[in-house]
Amino acid sequence: MKNIFVYIMDIMKKKTRFFILSITLLLTVGGGVVFAVGMDNIKDLPMLTEETGAITIYYHPLHTLEENVHKTLGQAVPGYTEEIRNVTQKLPNRGPAYAIDINGRKTPSSKNRTDPYYGIYWDWMPKDSKNGNYVYKTLSIKGTEVTLAFTNETQSYIEDEVIEKMIVNLISFASIYEDEIFDYDYKAFIDQLVNRGIIVIYKVTTPQNFDWCFTNTDSTGFWANKVLTDFDTKEKITSIYDGDILVPTVNLTANTDGNVGVQVGDSFTIRAGETLAIDIKDTSDNMSKINWSIVDLDTGKIVNWMPNTLSGYRFVWTPSEKYVNNKFSVKVSTSEPRNVSDNAVLEIFTYKTTQQESLPTSN
Repeated sequence: MKNIFVYIMDIMKKKTRFFILSITLLLTVGGGVVFAVGMDNIKDLPMLTEETGAITIYYHPLHTLEENVHKTLGQAVPGYTEEIRNVTQKLPNRGPAYAIDINGRKTPSSKNRTDPYYGIYWDWMPKDSKNGNYVYKTLSIKGTEVTLAFTNETQSYIEDEVIEKMIVNLISFASIYEDEIFDYDYKAFIDQLVNRGIIVIYKVTTPQNFDWCFTNTDSTGFWANKVLTDFDTKEKITSIYDGDILVPTVNLTANTDGNVGVQVGDSFTIRAGETLAIDIKDTSDNMSKINWSIVDLDTGKIVNWMPNTLSGYRFVWTPSEKYVNNKFSVKVSTSEPRNVSDNAVLEIFTYKTTQQESLPTSN
């Protein structure tokens, strides 16, 4: 699955240790560049964990190591299924592309809310698929040689330090990562991917060009979200809220819905040609995720209920015709026991719908 960004709501907490590396140029051999990477303590960075922006590759715990390697490399696996019964399902993103910060860490994440630097669109491919359509480079990371490939579009980034840091973090973190829920050898998985695969950098996007992470159109209208950047400015029609708010805790159960929590700002009306934006600008380490909902006050029903969302995202809604001119409110809460009540920074407003947020026209 390939996306410019991947929006993942993961309510499982993981256990990791500290491992941070920096990159130093070692030597050039023939037409390929070889780098060696050594240890370097960077005192102003927190330890590298999933919460602080470590990138991990999805491993299906009910399949074998060999099946997972083949699937990640895009090869056929007869009888393969993504289904996991009776457990929390993770999104099977096998070629993850994240927004990364200047340190090559995934952002936003639970405890990494630094500004995004790039959106990286990348994936694995088998080494036996190697051809002349790519420019290749080899990174040596603690004695492990990792092959990278760049397209015509991305070859100008072949010496980019931020992309190198992302790869270093990805490979290095494999030696310390352990899944608290499932028992499998993640390091062996990454080792096999490195031995048999190539990381292809397909596209690099700067923040001013970030697109939607996710879009969906249903009976309620058009929905989308994206990584929030300083370039996401809109001329507001109605300003509903802009500032800090104390978010209350709730016990998230199967019966919990968007009626819980505290209302953010005043109620509001969305008129024809308007789109609602909900910007979750910041949370805290004690409350990294919040739940939000849109309530139709005319009907008393929940239009959308989105639990466990990270800060650093913009969510938008262009309502379908049946919701136009109705009155709405936005509510927020946070879920116990993983979060405690704390302040969040939110901005909610309506703006003129553009082609990006328009509902498809029926023929």
